[in-house]
Amino acid sequence: MKLKLQDIVVHKDMQSRDSIDENVVNEYAEAMERGDKFPPLVVFNDGDNHYLTDGFTRYFAMMKVGTDEADVIVHKGTRRQAEIFSWGVNDKHGQPRSNATKRMIVMKALDDPEFADKDAREIARIVNLSHTYIINIRHELNKPKPKPVDKPAQKPHKPVDNVIEAPLEDPNVVKELADLNQELHEENQKYKDKELILSGDDAKVEETIESLRKENKRLEMELSAVKNARDQKTAECAEAIKSANYWKRKYEKTITA
Repeated sequence: MKLKLQDIVVHKDMQSRDSIDENVVNEYAEAMERGDKFPPLVVFNDGDNHYLTDGFTRYFAMMKVGTDEADVIVHKGTRRQAEIFSWGVNDKHGQPRSNATKRMIVMKALDDPEFADKDAREIARIVNLSHTYIINIRHELNKPKPKPVDKPAQKPHKPVDNVIEAPLEDPNVVKELADLNQELHEENQKYKDKELILSGDDAKVEETIESLRKENKRLEMELSAVKNARDQKTAECAEAIKSANYWKRKYEKTITA
């Protein structure tokens, strides 16, 4: 099926690479303009939103060339299922996963309360990596640190509260999203004003108007993506609080054992 790009939620939790390579985005964009065919994007639909889980580089290349809609494969599932699914993508197609990407994915799984204590083979099946790779990273994380020398023994730690009252939001991220939202809105309005001002029938004016419409459409899609990211902040805070509470409880058990 086809889906408009502006209706697809692009969220960092479903981004399975450590970073988006702008050079690859440009290569894909050039290939798309030549008419080359690419695999469909993969999204998860929870009844309200379509979350992008596979095809971030293709998505941004489509944005770059001004594509309105894309072929998609739709899976029914929750936002949580979409996030877990994204851990295992890009293992057999497109740009090969870098070592940094592989490590980032495994760290996501091992930091997740649901998967932290699961068998390495089960995690390997989900992230599409070898179970020995999972074991090595887990061993590295659990390797005891050298004890400090010639230092007095530390006093027992006070119990840590299990409840976090302050929201775990990064104010810099929120401000950056707000600033970008405002900037895109102003750019959007500027191009709309130019369309109203321009008039005439000659080819040059018509070409200018068409160019402005295309830019306006691109900005609207970017604005929609920013709004989606902003709307996810509340959900992220809830997940972060849940995870922090889990690790605090685990820490308390360790120091009282």
